[in-house]
Amino acid sequence: MTAATRTGGAGRGVWIGGLLIVAGLVAVLVLTSRQSAGTPFDASSSAPDGYRALAILLRERGAEVRTTTAARAAEDPPSAGQVLVVPAPELLTAPERRAFREAAEAGAVVATGGPLVEDDAFEDGFGDLFFPYDARTLADTPAVPTGQGDCDVDRLVGLGPIDTAFSDPASVRSAGAEARRCYGDLTGAYVVEERVGEGSITTLGSAYLWANARLQPAKEEGGEPLDNAVVALRLLGPTADGATTGTSITFVDAVPTAGVSPDGTQNPIDLLPTGVKLALVQLLAAFVIYAWWRARRLGPVVVERMPVEIAGSELVVAVGDLLRRKGTPQRAADVLRADARRELSARLGVPPGAPPGALVQVVAQRSGRDADALSAALLDGPVDSAEALVRLADSLSDIRQEVLQHHVVT
Repeated sequence: MTAATRTGGAGRGVWIGGLLIVAGLVAVLVLTSRQSAGTPFDASSSAPDGYRALAILLRERGAEVRTTTAARAAEDPPSAGQVLVVPAPELLTAPERRAFREAAEAGAVVATGGPLVEDDAFEDGFGDLFFPYDARTLADTPAVPTGQGDCDVDRLVGLGPIDTAFSDPASVRSAGAEARRCYGDLTGAYVVEERVGEGSITTLGSAYLWANARLQPAKEEGGEPLDNAVVALRLLGPTADGATTGTSITFVDAVPTAGVSPDGTQNPIDLLPTGVKLALVQLLAAFVIYAWWRARRLGPVVVERMPVEIAGSELVVAVGDLLRRKGTPQRAADVLRADARRELSARLGVPPGAPPGALVQVVAQRSGRDADALSAALLDGPVDSAEALVRLADSLSDIRQEVLQHHVVT
């Protein structure tokens, strides 16, 4: 191999390694962008499962609307009189749920798309994660109107039915003695309001009650809007007037906090500075390229020398001598007979699976020998001495010479 060839191979290897790294980075960026673009219940999303329509209605009433992550909302919880909307409480960690409940006790209004359960309910992991519905299903499914029933939430009394197509009633009994409900009955309702300290926690049957597609179900087919939006405007405020000028409303992203387990513990790698993480990634990439480069074969394949082959006659003599020393004439006789039957069957056209008697008949016809003598030579029988073994070997040799040397395949 010349120096030019080796240099060219090295250059190609560097280019290929670089292209692999770039392709990996592009794949990560594409996947990340797709994940962030498809977040359900986003206040800026106009998708069927987004909350943009609700955010526009709130801003038209003078409310201040913003979005944040669950981790940031837990670090800087809303103060008294402010509103926090948590569409997917099942994605929260134990410290985040605790922080939001404490914010409600301090006077904030917390609205959730499901129960904000106690800490011990998630000891072994996150709760039942929601599975988002596809856009077409959300947009085309007809409304399921549900009336108020026996409603004791004062700010909702007198409103019309709401669409509950993608919702299940929240439990009223587990909400507390001071819980009030609307759009349901004594066991479960689609709106459950619980007084907690100076504030309140409002539990919805599902976060889809306020999704874009469900504010006017089956819009393309002429579906009429129900009072889902009106319920939201009246609930998302500290007073009976609901959302008004100056009301601060924060929507929490419906994604789990990255690198944090349900109990709030964090992966040590996530605590490393960004510069250290980048350095570790570069070291890993350099090691992969080095290992791949060193694993290449730059020279011709080495041909291994095969062991010296032993001639067939010498092998037969060696095996026969070994059998003679062991004093087993029967074993040697079986080997000689099997070899003779195999060779004769192949030359005379007898199928391998045919019984030995069929071979004896064919050999008798071709050679004119007595069938009984051929059976004694070719078929299995006792051989108890070296002299009998020698006579058998001579007999098989004569049969081979007489049959095979004068046999012509037609």
